[in-house]
Amino acid sequence: MLRLVRVTKRYPDGPGMITALDAVDVEVGDGAFVAVMGPSGSGKTTLALIAAGVESPTSGEVWIDELDVAHARKAKRAVLRRQKVGVVFQSGELDPLLSAVENVALPLRLDGWRAARAGAAAREALCRCAVEGLASRFPGELSGGQRQRVAVARAVVGERRLVVADEPTASVDTATARAIVELLASLAADGVGVLMTTHDSRLAGFADEVVVLRDGARVQAAGPTVGHGRHDRWEEANL
Repeated sequence: MLRLVRVTKRYPDGPGMITALDAVDVEVGDGAFVAVMGPSGSGKTTLALIAAGVESPTSGEVWIDELDVAHARKAKRAVLRRQKVGVVFQSGELDPLLSAVENVALPLRLDGWRAARAGAAAREALCRCAVEGLASRFPGELSGGQRQRVAVARAVVGERRLVVADEPTASVDTATARAIVELLASLAADGVGVLMTTHDSRLAGFADEVVVLRDGARVQAAGPTVGHGRHDRWEEANL
């Protein structure tokens, strides 16, 4: 579903250039949970933004299904995010003036859905993320973990099949982090492709594949432990 082929991203830095990503390959299939690890400045967030179509690479290819995202116009990438790709940021970035159900329904409304249909789909997504009882609450009335669950619901509302989560547990405690990762894993089990960036090896150990970045380059890739499920790998990481 998602393929990044030799993706490179450079930014101007005075008279020179900074290489944030250097010829990185990543693939996320339907139902796959891929974690991207690395220290601060390794290129994780840049990779996530490019994978979601928020930013364009300097060179390389980015494919979501048959769409060449790297060379698509901004308007086309915006449609893509409303219809196929959901993004979860570190702090959720919910609109404080909208209720939880209105926040989740927003991408559908922007895509032309009628209010009743968008609201029904939003409530279904909230139920899927186990926060249906918070539909009428506003972001200021939610805990950090609840806001992130609402943000995940917004990322999967409608017919989206890919979720890009950039450090989704950065601002929550350990127990809430586990719950959020379990939620992402359950979405993958339902067939949604998940790409999650993290600096926490315990969270990365919950994924099917781990991609490690250092100074913008991919330095290691690891698959799951043979014969073990995601829950088992989390338990092992906490021993």
